[in-house]
Parts: sequence; structure tokens; C-alpha cells
Amino acid sequence: MARGRRRRPRRSSATGRAPGGEVLELHIDGIGARGDGLARDGAGRLFYVPYTAPGDHVRISVGAPRGDGHVARLDEVLTAGPRRPPACRHFSHCGGCATQHLDETAEADWKRELVRQALARRGLDVAVAEPLRVSHASRRRVAFTAFRSRDGLAFGYNAADSNRIVDIQDCPLLLPALAAMIAPLRQLAEGLVENGERSRFHATLLAEDRGAPALDLVIGGRRPPTLDARQALAAFAERHDVARISWQEDGQEPEPVAARRPVMIRFGGVDVALPPATFLQPCAEGEAAIVSRVIAGLDGTNRVADLYAGLGTISLPLLTEAGRRVRAVDGDGAAMAALATAAGRASLGGRLSSEARDLALRPLTSIELADIDGVVFDPPRAGARAQAETLAETPDLHRVVAVSCNPATFARDARILVDGGFNLVRVEPIDQFRHAAHIELVAAFERR
Repeated sequence: MARGRRRRPRRSSATGRAPGGEVLELHIDGIGARGDGLARDGAGRLFYVPYTAPGDHVRISVGAPRGDGHVARLDEVLTAGPRRPPACRHFSHCGGCATQHLDETAEADWKRELVRQALARRGLDVAVAEPLRVSHASRRRVAFTAFRSRDGLAFGYNAADSNRIVDIQDCPLLLPALAAMIAPLRQLAEGLVENGERSRFHATLLAEDRGAPALDLVIGGRRPPTLDARQALAAFAERHDVARISWQEDGQEPEPVAARRPVMIRFGGVDVALPPATFLQPCAEGEAAIVSRVIAGLDGTNRVADLYAGLGTISLPLLTEAGRRVRAVDGDGAAMAALATAAGRASLGGRLSSEARDLALRPLTSIELADIDGVVFDPPRAGARAQAETLAETPDLHRVVAVSCNPATFARDARILVDGGFNLVRVEPIDQFRHAAHIELVAAFERR
């Protein structure tokens, strides 16, 4: 155990000392849902202390109430528990990461416990596997914010619990070629973002067969681009070999303004044209882990419904690697069209049907699922309550695999399936968001 008196950077004023607030010395016993250390005083009061690790003995200043406890400012680590040096110089200023200071074991245990607790709150007692953790420097997509004030342009990520933008120079979570674009994108923002304006820069980096990466950029703002801006974007695309740049005015569909070559992504050996601003898993490594576990969970099925299918991340491997017939459904019409076109080019159209449909409003019914013997669903964070209810009511459906980025809504939907006659047989967390309070999972259900 490392020992010594350490000072940590102070967090934003939101966690600062309350007027006349207390100063306490406490022991950190665990990690909360947001990545803050958890401590209690002699009276049983709960405190959330950022940038602390289990085993730390700390001095804190008590701050504002939050939930069933109080936020606290870390003033000093008096005795340190197991921890490691943060990998990023922006850590504790940037709000993108909360737990770079935790050692590998503590962080993995925390992520696993997030899933276990969510299930326990719904009365579900099932073993949760050790999280599969993706490599560092593997993120292929990222969203930066640019904001210009009287002090100049800030380009980077939000500070913790704040709208303030932390200007960053690098990010160790990104693919190196994507991290290398931070400085050029900042320079681009200098010429695009006006005083008082806030813009978003969504960048996706995809591999190409010829070996060169394809960078796809979507810039969001409150106004359409001027002629000068369009010319600047075209010149930027040429200078940095950007495959495509699109502009997305608030509330509007993205408009390509510099399209130099097609942007393609491959699922199950099939190339799919990527519409601007369409959802992708954050890294190829995590995507592969999800797909392999879904295919294993649907072993023995022949006719599968892929619900919230997106571009075919799971549908196409089910077709090409596992030989299934697939019904793909998603509310994103552009994604469904891209999937159908790709399947047709690959001569898979006879085994794939696709439909653009809002499953939260119109879930597939038991009648529509009558010829389906396996289902996978991968909804957004709100989960799939309505669809889970119809799955539970489909008596001849025997295998379901759920993919989720929100343990709380997953646990709610899992409870519906279990109450409808399914066993929850396996839960496997996949940590695609290293050092952040997010965890994905794949879970397999079999009807009793």
C-alpha cells in the first residue's frame, strides 16, 4: 500500500465547501455510481468524494446535498489505498474520466458491482462475469465541444458536472490517428466558431481496405455554414485527407459539405455505407466482443429478429457467420436503408428483411414473432420496456439475448422477461468506456 500525504487538484465549484461547511477526516469504503469514493462519518452520513479510491484515508470539505448524501471536496489524501498514476494530464480537470486513479482490480470490481447492484434492485440474483475491458487507445469515435468566449476558444470536453469546456491537447483513450486530429480540429474551429457560440465536432475514424484510415466528421451548430465556412471545410478535407465532412444545424439532418470518397464500415465481411451521424459502437474491439457473445447466446436458432438493429452490426454477422435468417428492425430509416442496400449487394437480401419502425411506440407483437425462434435487442439507454413485454408474452420464443448500455433499464427489462417465464442465464459486462461511469453488457435468456 502506498503511503504519504498527497494533494489532489480541486474539482469545480459545484463540489466546493458549503458556507460554514465542515472539514472531516474519513475512510473511503467503496465507489459510487458516478465514480466518486464513498465514505460515512460516525453519524452514518454518506459523502461522495471525487478522485478517491477504496482504502484511502482523506480530509474533505463537506459540500452541497446530492441524493441521499453530500458531495465533498477532496482536500488531501492522508493515507492512500491501492491506486495508479493517471494516464492523462487532463485527468481531474476534464470530466470525461472519473477513475483513472483506480488500480485495475478496483476499477473492474466497481464496474461489475454496478451491474450486480442494478440486478439486485430488481430482485434478480445471477452471477455477473468479470468485465471484458477494451484496450486503451481504441476509441474510434469521439465528440468534442468548441466554445468561444472573450478569453478565446476552448476545444475539448466538458469539465465534471459543468458546462465549462476543458481545453485538451490529447486523449489516451482514442485511436492514435484520431488523437492526432485534435490540434487540426481545434485550428478548424478557430475559423468557424464565433464569439458566444458553442459547436460540436463528432469525429469517427474507420479502417479502409487500402490501409489508410477514413475520417468522417460531423459539425453541429445553431446556424447553416456560410460560403466561407464551406470553402474552409473543403480545404480542410483536402489538407487532412478527410473522407467526408457534414454540417448538422440544430434540429436538422446532417448535410454533407465535403464528400471526397464513400465512408464504409464492415460487419460480418459486408461493407455498409455509413450515413452521417449514425450510431456505432465506440470501438471495434468492443463491437467484436458483443457480436461473438450474441451469436453464442443464439446458438441453435435459425430465424432471428434483431431489434434496434442499426446498420447491421449484429444482423450481418448473424447472416454471414452463423447462417441465420434475420428480421432487422430499427427506428433509424437511413440505417435500415443502408443495411438493406449492403445485404442486397452481398446477395444476402433473400435471408434478410429490414423495417424502419419505432419499437418504443410499436413493438413487434407476439403474432409478428410467431415464426422467430431467437431475438436480440440492443436499445438506447431508455431500454426496451414495451418490447420486453411482448417478448415475455410470446410462448414459442425460447432464446433472447439483450445488449445494453444502461444496467438500470436492462434490469427492469430483464425482470419483465423473467416474470414472463425466462431464465436469466448469463450476464457479461463489456467495458468500452474505460475510466467512466458507463458499462455495457450482454445477457442471455432461455425460456423455462
